[in-house]
Amino acid sequence: MEYVLFGLVILILDIYALRELSHSRTTSRQRGRWAVVILCLPVVGLVCWHMSGRRAVIIRI
Repeated sequence: MEYVLFGLVILILDIYALRELSHSRTTSRQRGRWAVVILCLPVVGLVCWHMSGRRAVIIRI
């Protein structure tokens, strides 16, 4: 049961990362490469995307 829950969490996080990726301001080639990494290496790709692929959002107050 733990494996199923872990798999569902990874799937949900991957879908979220792909959704964020589709709205990012990168080139289509970069988005395609990131999508392949996220889909082929679900855990590693997810961690790499959140650490280096996402651009920081600066909020001005």
